[in-house]
Amino acid sequence: MDATVSVILRSGIRRTSIEQIAHVARISKGAVYLEFPNKKALLEAVVRREYRDYLDDALALVTADPDGGRLSGIYRHSIAALVNRPFMMALYTDHGQILAGLLKGPDHYRPRMLLGADFLAELADAELVRADIDPAVVSHLLGTLSLGPLLAEPLLRGSGAPPIDATFRLLADLVVPGLEPSTGGDPQRGADAFRKLVEGMRRFLDPDPVVPGSPC
Repeated sequence: MDATVSVILRSGIRRTSIEQIAHVARISKGAVYLEFPNKKALLEAVVRREYRDYLDDALALVTADPDGGRLSGIYRHSIAALVNRPFMMALYTDHGQILAGLLKGPDHYRPRMLLGADFLAELADAELVRADIDPAVVSHLLGTLSLGPLLAEPLLRGSGAPPIDATFRLLADLVVPGLEPSTGGDPQRGADAFRKLVEGMRRFLDPDPVVPGSPC
């Protein structure tokens, strides 16, 4: 799987082959096929693994920050974890090539909607999100704020473009706090809710191995 990530980041999804992956991993093509019936199965296993690792990184950042359980903290740390994982960034910024091939359909799309309406309703109950805003609207806004800069990155990237994490930090500082109550709320309740969310997402990503006996 590490070799697969390396080849994709270097060559792109369309040019990645089992032969290249086997070469980088220093194993035979036959050894790859013992674990995965085809390239698609291997790539799906890699995406699942990378997404699980991303969730673990985000949770670690949220729980280490005393204010990390607030909506602004969860948004900021979730984005920071994403930006620090090159493969996850490639899912969104490689002109949609990886997403288009691997994440089609509602079951594959659902893991990307990290801050869903149900989770945000929990934050509202904990007085960490404004009660006068529909959680579904907040979820849609946060999804737009997250996906928009990522999908625009290939088009806007240039020598004078700021780092994408700077854009996200500004969004976190200017926009997200407006969704929070001015006072009150217990960040620990938010961190606990985020932990429960991550655990549920991991269960969704781990229903069964992609291939029996695979290291996924």
